[in-house]
Amino acid sequence: MSTDRTMRRRVAIVAFCCLAAPAAVHAQGFQFAPAIAVLASVTDNPLLTSGQGLGTNSLLVEAQLPFQFRGPRWNGSFIIQPGYQKYRDSSARDSYTGAMQVAVEGRLSPRASLFVQGELLRSNDLLGQLGVDIVLPRQTQTRGHGEVRLDLRMTPRDSLSIAADYQQLDYAGGAFVGHRAYGIGVGYGRAVASRLTLTATARGQQVRFDTGVDARSLATTAGFAYRLGPHTEFAAEGGVLWIQQDAGSGFADLEGPGWTAIVSLTHSLRAVALGVTAWRDMGFTNGLGRTTLRDQVLATVSTGQRAWNLTGTVGYARNRQLLGSSSSGPSVDSWTGCVGAGVRLTSHLAAVGSFLFAHQIGAGTPSLDIDSYRAAAGIMLRLPGPNAPLRPGQRLDARSMARSAHVTC
Repeated sequence: MSTDRTMRRRVAIVAFCCLAAPAAVHAQGFQFAPAIAVLASVTDNPLLTSGQGLGTNSLLVEAQLPFQFRGPRWNGSFIIQPGYQKYRDSSARDSYTGAMQVAVEGRLSPRASLFVQGELLRSNDLLGQLGVDIVLPRQTQTRGHGEVRLDLRMTPRDSLSIAADYQQLDYAGGAFVGHRAYGIGVGYGRAVASRLTLTATARGQQVRFDTGVDARSLATTAGFAYRLGPHTEFAAEGGVLWIQQDAGSGFADLEGPGWTAIVSLTHSLRAVALGVTAWRDMGFTNGLGRTTLRDQVLATVSTGQRAWNLTGTVGYARNRQLLGSSSSGPSVDSWTGCVGAGVRLTSHLAAVGSFLFAHQIGAGTPSLDIDSYRAAAGIMLRLPGPNAPLRPGQRLDARSMARSAHVTC
């Protein structure tokens, strides 16, 4: 199902697989290989809460407890990442941070497969700066996400995918606006040639903000996916996007029938993975409780060898606030870039780090012109597990540690 949501799902799956990678070996059965990281970070965010200055740094100690199962038909992962974050400028911001991820995938039959993914993350730092979210002051927040997808191979040429997902965002103290989002989508593909597949999708989404505002969207698209080579694919889809918002007195704010599209180019080898995606859909600026029309471009690259790896992302997004009568209001434009790296020092120890830069400007709000950076660096200690011993030649995946300190992009 080559939709905007699908691409983000693919990115999430890739990221999740990276999180699950430290104990990865090809043998079947239960695996457990814990790790611990100590990381220092510094950020220069002009929207920090009062009394904290224009810059702040923190020290994070975080553990990773990955439990994995590999079977002939089913694979599963359950990862717990507890941590403690100490801020230099304000002890009131010190907090326990943590994340949990679960993923299960397998075959129900030779023609049917099931994928289930869930994630829960709590942090008091900035999250989600991939050219989408507004740069906010530090605020304790809890994010949850879950998805269930059923893939069916109806004939050798025809495939069907049905997916449902749920998202939740809560802020402590009510300083910002949280939301609940529900989505369901259906995608169909038919192979008409060895390299060409025609696609059609339909997706609906319902969002409820904590302020009582409701928004919904429906998108239908048609397109194709073409394999340029064994490891390279180009896909494009276009169609109609319909957005409706209820501010409490009927559907007062409405973005009438418009267009939606997604274009992607992906190239994946064992050592290098590249991707460029552009899409349009319904969005919302997290923390503000506003429905938007979102245009976004995201480019990613990752490469690595047994002793090192490197990842990078560059993103742009425009969130245009919806008004009435099929019109749009002020927009928020965001540019972000991030690079993360890990280097193996010994068979048990690795050095990891990242740097993220974000620039944001509001076209209808002259006062919104923000530059912000965040840098993090530290060490990661991998411990041998009872069923997953460390091997000198095992490929390093330093992206698996310390999301709260933003070591990864």
